[in-house]
Amino acid sequence: MTKKRTSWWPLWVLPIATLVPGLAFAGATATYVHISPGEADMIQIVETGGHHLVGHMEVDKLAGQIVRTTNLTISGAVSGNTVIMTIGSSILGSISASGTIGDDTMHIVGGSGASSFDITLNEGSLATFQQDAEVLYQKAAINSANAEAAKHRSDARKAAFATFSSDESKMKSHFAILVPLDAMMTNYPKLLATRTQELHAIDGRYRLMTQEMANGLARERGIFGTGQASVARAQLSNAVNDAHIQAHDLHVSVIDHMTGMKEWDRTTLPEIGNADTYCKHIRTIATPVAIAKLDTKIKGFQQALDMNRIPANQDAEAKREIVMARTLVGTVQKLLPSCTKFESALPALERDVKIDVQLYVTEEEVWRTEDAKQHRILAEAQAAVG
Repeated sequence: MTKKRTSWWPLWVLPIATLVPGLAFAGATATYVHISPGEADMIQIVETGGHHLVGHMEVDKLAGQIVRTTNLTISGAVSGNTVIMTIGSSILGSISASGTIGDDTMHIVGGSGASSFDITLNEGSLATFQQDAEVLYQKAAINSANAEAAKHRSDARKAAFATFSSDESKMKSHFAILVPLDAMMTNYPKLLATRTQELHAIDGRYRLMTQEMANGLARERGIFGTGQASVARAQLSNAVNDAHIQAHDLHVSVIDHMTGMKEWDRTTLPEIGNADTYCKHIRTIATPVAIAKLDTKIKGFQQALDMNRIPANQDAEAKREIVMARTLVGTVQKLLPSCTKFESALPALERDVKIDVQLYVTEEEVWRTEDAKQHRILAEAQAAVG
């Protein structure tokens, strides 16, 4: 049985396995929905390592003028098409269920007596379930003597789901990347100035060593004769060779710096590119108008909660949703100025990186020129020993 399924998961039911790459498996992972005239059911499961199942079940049931929502946890296992699950909560207790998974369906039976059930769910999505649940809320509004209260419940539910989007976690990851990049971009001009000074000094040392080698060769050529004169010429030739070795060692240290620069290019520059993409994404979905609308929804949701327009069994869940929504607003409000700072500094950084790369290119050209001169001087010094 091969399935390729994806579904949106409310953050409070995501098991740790789905957050760690490599621990979640696609086999039985899916969202299933069941709708009847007075009830909407949704099961979201994830197959983890060892064919274990974890997940969440929501049951929305029409009860006169309100819709009662029950949230349950799921744990179990899958073998082939057969599933075995334990469904329940700390308040309601647990029941056992078993069934089968088809190409697009899940059939489960469980419980006993008045709590027994036998249902077939079709593969769907959170959006499908929300549409089905909304039908129940509309029926509840028709049944309710207080249509306004029912409207508040429906609006509150929409606001709650709106706060639980993947954008909240994305915003946090963007923020975690942008903050250190801000610091790096602030410090980069100072780093470039220091590096420029150091490389120019190294170029000067290359030329100075070449001149010292030339001076040694001239002194060597000015010594004539044999015996002690030959020893003196050999000593000067060795000094010329030592100077060339020192120049070579200096160049090796520059190569090490250049290797570090290339590694920086490989690791940091892609992050800068990602941050630029993040900021464009943030500005698209987190405009001031969008944030203001979300803030208005939060206030309306809080008002509905304060006026007891949200059923008591949803009270704790509603409060969590408000906290998550406010967290999203706060994160976006922190990101927007960070993006403004990042985007304003990006052109200068791109310019400085090009300058930095060119510094090493120029340094290498100076080294090759001086190294060629030093090799000629060294060869002549060795030949002059006699």
